[in-house]
Amino acid sequence: MRAAKAMGLPSRLIMWRHVLPNAMVATLTFIPFLFTGAIGTLTALDFLGFGLPPGAPSLGELAAQGKNNLHAPWLGITAFMTLAIMLSLLVFIGEGLRDAFDPATCNSAKQTLPRRPSMPEPLLHIENLNVSFDGTPVVHSLSLTLHAGETLAIVGESGSGKSVSALGMVNLLPSNASIQGERWLGDTNLASLTQAQWNGIRGNRVGFIFQEPMTSLNPLHRVGKQIGEALRLHQGLRGQAARQRSKALLEQVKLPRADELLNAWPHQLSGGQRQR
Repeated sequence: MRAAKAMGLPSRLIMWRHVLPNAMVATLTFIPFLFTGAIGTLTALDFLGFGLPPGAPSLGELAAQGKNNLHAPWLGITAFMTLAIMLSLLVFIGEGLRDAFDPATCNSAKQTLPRRPSMPEPLLHIENLNVSFDGTPVVHSLSLTLHAGETLAIVGESGSGKSVSALGMVNLLPSNASIQGERWLGDTNLASLTQAQWNGIRGNRVGFIFQEPMTSLNPLHRVGKQIGEALRLHQGLRGQAARQRSKALLEQVKLPRADELLNAWPHQLSGGQRQR
């Protein structure tokens, strides 16, 4: 979820493309077993005489007739084969629905961002960043300046607020967080952006590599498709153009067999490969 937000996806697309499919997988996988259990239970009750009235057409009645007419084995075989094929088809249909569940995509409209007066500015400037949760301060007066081409490391003990500060800079904290202070990305005032404008910034001008690579990729989508989301959203690339650009990006970070990795599932990559 947080990785999708960092890529610039709007909330409606995150819900439709990532949250709903993951929730539906469990539902669609479980439904066929509910049906098979119900059919199996009804068949057993009919066979034992506790279900539908005697003589009513049902699989249990057919199985009972096969039991009572052992000289006609095709009756029992027909009941068994019908039940087996029906239950198998239910399972296959459920699996097919799960595999075919692929949400639609949508494009985000370009937003006009507020601009700072034209003057040479650093790439990123943070002044007196304060973060609190439900009124409890957790980050106090953090200031930093980052110029193009520089690498800046925030170092501190566990729980000192490093991750909270980084997430707060790009508005990825939960709703109970309060963020104060100046935040400028070049000439763009980050403190005054709407959610739609943030979607145009994140994943486009600002990238984010999370420290949990095992949970930052959606297990239901192949690697190439997830890279293509950002390319489609921010650069308008689709189809073969998006695939070629995705391959070039994988090669740029020195990943071997880029063509194969585009078709790979996240669980087929190591943690380091996922981070790249």
